[in-house]
Amino acid sequence: MMSRPPRRTAALSGLLTALVALALVAGTLAAAPTAQASPERLGISPVKGRAVTDATGTSVRTRVVVHNRTGARTTRRTLYLFLRELDGTTRGLGRARVPAMGRGTDRVVRSTHRITARTVPGRYYVLACLSPRPDGSCRASQRASVLVRNTVLEPTGSTDLAFADTPVGDRSAAMTVTVTNAGTSRTGRVRTAFSGAFRRAGGTCGESLAPGASCTVGVVFVPTTDGDATGSLIVSDRRSGRVAFDLTGTGLATTLGLSPTSYDFGTVVVGTTPTETTFTVTNTGSTTAGSVTPTLSGDTDFSVVSTDCADVAPAATCEVVVGFAPGAPGTPVATLSVDGEAVAAPVTSDLSVEVIEAAVLVTPLSADFGDVAVGSSSDITFVYENFTDTDTYITDGDVNEGNGGHGFYFPFLVTDTCLGSLAVPAHGTCTVTVRFDPGIATLEPALGTHNDVFRTAGPLFEQSIPLTGEGVSTPVRGGAASAGEPAYSVR
Repeated sequence: MMSRPPRRTAALSGLLTALVALALVAGTLAAAPTAQASPERLGISPVKGRAVTDATGTSVRTRVVVHNRTGARTTRRTLYLFLRELDGTTRGLGRARVPAMGRGTDRVVRSTHRITARTVPGRYYVLACLSPRPDGSCRASQRASVLVRNTVLEPTGSTDLAFADTPVGDRSAAMTVTVTNAGTSRTGRVRTAFSGAFRRAGGTCGESLAPGASCTVGVVFVPTTDGDATGSLIVSDRRSGRVAFDLTGTGLATTLGLSPTSYDFGTVVVGTTPTETTFTVTNTGSTTAGSVTPTLSGDTDFSVVSTDCADVAPAATCEVVVGFAPGAPGTPVATLSVDGEAVAAPVTSDLSVEVIEAAVLVTPLSADFGDVAVGSSSDITFVYENFTDTDTYITDGDVNEGNGGHGFYFPFLVTDTCLGSLAVPAHGTCTVTVRFDPGIATLEPALGTHNDVFRTAGPLFEQSIPLTGEGVSTPVRGGAASAGEPAYSVR
């Protein structure tokens, strides 16, 4: 009788243990579905949007804040964006990517989407949704902040403008383009931009255009080089994009000829009267040269004395007179350049001169008597010019090889002279004649080439002048005097 209580206690203890275990299993089973059924809960707030219009069209920029209010990390999601009109009509705008988010975090999602041309002008709310269709997961912007405008610039007529051939430097006749606001709202300020050798020439474009209104732009072609030219005109405003016009034209440049292409003023003496020469300019092109201008570069003793060149027509000529005033001994040089408004490139001529300092100068500086028949003769006169302020005289003037100048053995001799007591007056002249007579040659054959030197001198100078002549049976070639290089020295 005394042993029963222990058996009853053990039974109660086992029952209690079984109940506890059953409760633990039930608790585990009850807890498992609760963890598996916990959904991701995302919130959207706030939603903002605005329309931005540039040269390529209108876009909507959005800003949406997404909140993770779950107790777990979310996976990457897609945010669906819509435009909702004031009457509730909704049209798709685009999508934005929401990255994975930690529990309790927020994420700002920004995106930009182009609106289509079918979008009706007006004000819109931005609707952000977590599902592809507008439903209870959506959140709208607090106000209709997206304003869609409908302004479309359209050209009237062709957008290709071909200008007539135009001389370089000229302006073509103006051509006019017209653009119209084909939209339903007012444009912004209408702007123009050019490229290439094309310029604006008037027109009414500049201010904004009301719906249906038009404006014009005048265009001219101003070529700076010859050949084909291309360019463009862009007419635009901030809201409706732009209209592009293709521009083409051909520049015409003429060419000039200049004669002579070089000129040597010879040998001149310091302080003497300026010498001049004339250049001929010819328009060798097919268009007018425009205003033709001669210029000089180099030594300043050269100068353009006069010109009758103006607007030189094709095949026409004009003249440029260039002078040289000897200022100091030396060999100055310069370049004459002639250019025109419509000329492709200037033409040039090189100028040169030798300047000497002399008291007396004898010219010509060399003499060729040419062909002279045996039994006849030829004379050349030499001029002595005194450049000083006082009278002077000449102490010597003989042919070097002619036995004292008398020509007993050689064919050159002095026949008429202002030598000796006859003075050369201040700033005056005197003359000496030298004769070539091949028949009097005794120390060499009469027929053939004869050479000699006329040497002359005075108190302030000494000069040697080469002589040549041809003794022949029948003359063929005439004589000539030359202003070539002198053999000259100052004492």
